[in-house]
Amino acid sequence: MKAAPMILGGRVATVLFAITICCQQSLAYTPILTIHDNLVRWDLEEKTRDQPNIIEGSVEFFINRAGTLDVEDDGDGTGGEFDILRHGFRAWEKLASSNIDFNDLKLTDQTLAIDADETNVILFDDNNYSGIFPVGTGVIAVTLLTFEEEEYSGVLDGNITDADLVFNDRDFDFGSNIEGKFIKKPGTDQSKGLGFQIPIDLLSVATHEIGHICGLDHSFQQNVVEEPISIRYPTLFPYLYSGDTQARSLEQDDIAGVTELYPHDEFNDKYNGSISGRVTMPNPDPDEAPIPLFGVDIIAYQNGAPVVSTITRTNGVYRMYGVPAGEYILRAQVISPANTGLIQEVALNFQSEYYPAAGLTSDASAITVIAGRRRSNLNFETASDVAPDFFEPNDNAGAATDLAVDGPRMIHQFYREGDEDWVRFEAQAGHAYRLTTDNLSVFADPLMDLFGADGETLIASDDDIDANFGNLAPRIEFTADTTGPHFVRLADVDDFFGFGTSFEFYIQDLGQTDMFDANLDGRIDAMDLLEYAANWGGPTKEDRSPRVQVNSKFLLEMIRNLKGN
Repeated sequence: MKAAPMILGGRVATVLFAITICCQQSLAYTPILTIHDNLVRWDLEEKTRDQPNIIEGSVEFFINRAGTLDVEDDGDGTGGEFDILRHGFRAWEKLASSNIDFNDLKLTDQTLAIDADETNVILFDDNNYSGIFPVGTGVIAVTLLTFEEEEYSGVLDGNITDADLVFNDRDFDFGSNIEGKFIKKPGTDQSKGLGFQIPIDLLSVATHEIGHICGLDHSFQQNVVEEPISIRYPTLFPYLYSGDTQARSLEQDDIAGVTELYPHDEFNDKYNGSISGRVTMPNPDPDEAPIPLFGVDIIAYQNGAPVVSTITRTNGVYRMYGVPAGEYILRAQVISPANTGLIQEVALNFQSEYYPAAGLTSDASAITVIAGRRRSNLNFETASDVAPDFFEPNDNAGAATDLAVDGPRMIHQFYREGDEDWVRFEAQAGHAYRLTTDNLSVFADPLMDLFGADGETLIASDDDIDANFGNLAPRIEFTADTTGPHFVRLADVDDFFGFGTSFEFYIQDLGQTDMFDANLDGRIDAMDLLEYAANWGGPTKEDRSPRVQVNSKFLLEMIRNLKGN
């Protein structure tokens, strides 16, 4: 279930940010912006006016003394949920690259989140007296952020004046302790609301919501982690699973976001650099200037993993702060407008690409970031999302794009209904291979089929690594029984095409296997040949690793191997 952001107009704007119990593929640290493109953040030095909720450069917060019945505490505002929330604040204020700071939590009897009182309050709502949580909602918690919006971008524009955090204590069970184990108060009901068997990790939710309090919108950066197979995402990712604890610790994307808002200049000059540029699309009228694209997700990758990302402003300009010194590949792609607080309409109708105008990482320009320096003018000029991607035509095995094993990554994006992308690679008998899709865009849900040398014999298919945990990236591992070409067909599960369907694809050689050693005695001999012959026409036993399809080609390869020995 998606949580739609709600925005109220006027000189003072209040934005609602929710974290939900669901998942979505997508990707960027996103600063909250005013309608004038200014950053939304706390004026910690109170340069423009005095604020009662900023005390000597620290943002002050109160928590209702009732807390929650879900977690056992000491009854005096310490222990339990109170200390968990303190740890959530500490995760953000301990960063060396940022100056954000919070006062220690104070107790209050206030039971309402009032956006104009300049008193920052944390509440656990167990009966929806806030009116924020409709029956059956998947929303776990909500941050209400109030900030100044001055016409013509005045000096106060973007200053946060009030922040309230409300937990949905009616529908969700909360639990956890600082050490990482889930603890729920003995005797409390674990079947309330939506009835999840495992409590929601309170520290993860709190750390996420405090990111909004700092002035950050949702982040959609995520990628596949190889071993063990899993998916990594930042604290500001808008969805959470019951029992998931990833959001407790900040990723570099979260750190870069808060660094942009509250930079510690001395630290950043020593360790971090920045990246900037502009994203445009050609104007249909060649006599007119290119069209700037707003809300484009720009990601900086290192060794295939996203490190930092941000979005373009209304003029197409992007600035990426808090980037650790090193070498990066840049990529432009679509974000999900449904899960941000952005008022303006984001650009969707463009083609994902590496910088500059590349579909392969080997064709992209590596960007070197130096501490204390900014790399500028890294500009993208993208194509329309209904234009063929970099590898078309490649709609069948005969037109497949060649991709080197252990070589570059490639971006695919379906541009029309029924579009298929075919890839050809060379495999060596007895070697295991991993075919991976990664860094899926917002609407991408690819399907992968692996074929033999004829482009027709299906070897394997995969849809999702784990759809239950939001990992819609297909991945195939197989052992080649013949040496020669193999083919991969990539298509969208629902035949969706256009914006948001982009993803990366690459192939790895995992090395030679013991595929011919049928009895696993460490030798390849006639006994192995006899055992495989007994399994003619089918796969080897379930407990055999790797499992192979026994056919004439496989046995011929095995005989060649025996002769070689």
